[in-house]
Amino acid sequence: AYLRKGFPDLFCDPFGSVQKDMIRRTQKKLIDGGRDLNNLLPRGYAKSSIGLLARPWAILNGYRRLCMVTSSSSTKATQLMRMATMAICNNDILLGCYPELWAFHALQGNPQKPLYQTYEGEKTDIRLRSNEIQFADLGEDCVSSRAKLIVVPFEKCRGINLEGERPDDFLADDVQSTKDAISPTAVNRLMLFLKSDVAFLGSRRH
Repeated sequence: AYLRKGFPDLFCDPFGSVQKDMIRRTQKKLIDGGRDLNNLLPRGYAKSSIGLLARPWAILNGYRRLCMVTSSSSTKATQLMRMATMAICNNDILLGCYPELWAFHALQGNPQKPLYQTYEGEKTDIRLRSNEIQFADLGEDCVSSRAKLIVVPFEKCRGINLEGERPDDFLADDVQSTKDAISPTAVNRLMLFLKSDVAFLGSRRH
């Protein structure tokens, strides 16, 4: 419902059984935790869009605090961040469901406004950067206060630690390029990075 009603232009056709299964499994992981969820869908099944847009949903509903999304290149990472920014800052439908997003809408794309935005006399510490979104601090009653969504290229996500907070959710989206896929050496390098670096990004409790 969040995807269909919140993004009617993007998801204008009914979801098929494969997509529904992916959405169910993604939702369960974001709510309950766990690791090694591998969603394999054909091209054109909106795998990247569904995976990315699930992260603001998890943050806004209090299930995740620091979502990390990675892709094969800086260009792809920029595209994913642009999609996340549009969803959070320019979606009036989501704003109607999550009034706390007004903090982002009020910025009106002005890069200086985050520095001065306040709520009840205190700075919200809202951030809207090229690779990081930090949700406004609106007090203890707001579950998304100071939660973060970051997007980085896959092989640059080593040792991510933001103000003492480590990722509690990690999404690897198309991290293997076509060139890498045909090279056994590149495949082994990426798998080693996944097992040795990415697998230990979270805190001990994750």
